[in-house]
Amino acid sequence: MTHMKNGHWVDDASAKIHDKVKEFVDEQIHEIEEGADVDPIVDAAFMKIVGEKSEYYRGQGLGVKPSSRKSMNRIQEQLQAQQKKREKVEFKLMKVQNQLEEERKNRKVMKARLVREQENREVMEARLVREQENREVMEARLVREQKMLREGLVELIPHMQNGHVFT
Repeated sequence: MTHMKNGHWVDDASAKIHDKVKEFVDEQIHEIEEGADVDPIVDAAFMKIVGEKSEYYRGQGLGVKPSSRKSMNRIQEQLQAQQKKREKVEFKLMKVQNQLEEERKNRKVMKARLVREQENREVMEARLVREQENREVMEARLVREQKMLREGLVELIPHMQNGHVFT
């Protein structure tokens, strides 16, 4: 890199960038076998630390070259592919959200129906209790009337045996 003036860095930011790039390059060199091409490593380190910006190349010496038209086209294609994937995912998400909303509506309707059925059941149970009470009252009345009828018959039988005729 030629960001130096009289053997010193032009500014502290350039010195920091140089130190970070050098540190990254050293790490990468330790990871590869001997005889490997170091230029891509230096370029990758520079791009990772500084980012891919053309002004770092123009007017400031060696550094990462701006992307070629071919790589820009490749990046654009990748971006478009990612955009399509994102749109598909968003569509699926929207579809799932719509299904979820539909399920919520269905649950709300079913809950309202369940409440109505519960209310109807309670009304029917109350009616059943009243009918059971009425039945018990009627059975008690029937028992009393049967008892009175029996008592009347018991009183009537001796008169009939004595030959009394009722007119």
